[in-house]
Amino acid sequence: MRTLNNIKSSYLCLSNRIIASIIILIQLTLSFVFFYEGVHIGYESYEKTKNMSKVLGDKSIYFLNEHSDLDYLNSVIFKQDDVITRMEEFENFLCDNDNFTIYRSNNEPLSIVNSKNIQLIKDQQSPNFKDGYDSVYGIDIDENFLKNFNYKLSEGSILDTDDFETTDPLNVLVGSDFKSYYKAGDTIDGYIVNLDKNVKLKIKGFIEKGELYVDQRFNASNIETMDNKIIFPRIKNLSKENEFYRYSLYTNYLETNVVSDLSHQKISELINNKSRELNLYDIEVLSKEGEMSYYKDITSRQLSLIFIIGALIILFTAINIITSLTDYIMKQRKEFAVNLMCGATKSDLIQGIYFTIIMLIVISLFLSNIFYKFIFKVSMDIFSFKFLSLIIFSVILSIVLLIIPYFNIRNNSLIEVLKDE
Repeated sequence: MRTLNNIKSSYLCLSNRIIASIIILIQLTLSFVFFYEGVHIGYESYEKTKNMSKVLGDKSIYFLNEHSDLDYLNSVIFKQDDVITRMEEFENFLCDNDNFTIYRSNNEPLSIVNSKNIQLIKDQQSPNFKDGYDSVYGIDIDENFLKNFNYKLSEGSILDTDDFETTDPLNVLVGSDFKSYYKAGDTIDGYIVNLDKNVKLKIKGFIEKGELYVDQRFNASNIETMDNKIIFPRIKNLSKENEFYRYSLYTNYLETNVVSDLSHQKISELINNKSRELNLYDIEVLSKEGEMSYYKDITSRQLSLIFIIGALIILFTAINIITSLTDYIMKQRKEFAVNLMCGATKSDLIQGIYFTIIMLIVISLFLSNIFYKFIFKVSMDIFSFKFLSLIIFSVILSIVLLIIPYFNIRNNSLIEVLKDE
């Protein structure tokens, strides 16, 4: 009976100020959306930086970022007769240097013949580049990549030097999701998009579930699971007559990660001095630490903006709710006094007010999930730490909102209202 009375009281409180109630619901909904998204970004940032450290370890790693005038590079530098010779010299400088080692990897468009329903491993974002083939997630790597990252295998064996010298068949490693469709030793008809080349892909091993990959820019936002990937050796030894030869030299430079104990400044000087000597590229050498710091800085700014906006909305919402509840209490003083004379207690009245606050919050939580899905195209994960944080925040908010109405009822003699009538 008391619960029914609380529901009735809450309904009267909200319906008597319908416009104010709608505004409050909108404000609370926005507050919860901002809070959830802030926690989501913060948690995601924490997980990604943790995984970055896990994958890259304590190695001092640098990558080469193109800083040239691309129009000048294409229209002048690449048109020069001896440019391939100079590019080859720069390639040799990178690959055979006493001051550092390098490794290379790249997300490479890859297709396999669609003889099976491979929804679990299919690249849903990419088009089918060839009739009869499905796009999948491919990563082409050089031999040094596997020397720097010791991926665990659940079955089969790792790629060795011979695997980087032959393409018939092309031995590959695959993620754990491929176990649903293939076994070690199976051969798959494949197609490397950028090389316009048909290949036979032979599964040499399965990478253990949960292993991670950081692409050549090792940005924290580019951490990917290996579970749905095909890892294949980079096809090398293209002849100079091949139309892709110069392109391959250029992409090799762009996909180079440098591992060295030398300082960031020293590495930058070594590489840029050689490039200038050969009249090639203007290179920005970026460090792992610098990129992680940049990512954290960007994330911190996002979080600050989200929480500042969210805090302002919550502040105005709290003022609106407290004002509405105070006004409701003043208008209902006579009815409250009658209830007290009929045996109700002030605690009962306070429970009714708190029930109103809870009703507003529950409705707003429901609406925030709908609104969040509309904006971000994904529902809130109600079984996650993020949603639990939102629930805890909602409970704390409800208690804070009750403070003024609580003292309003506790410290006023409502029965005196009847004596004054």
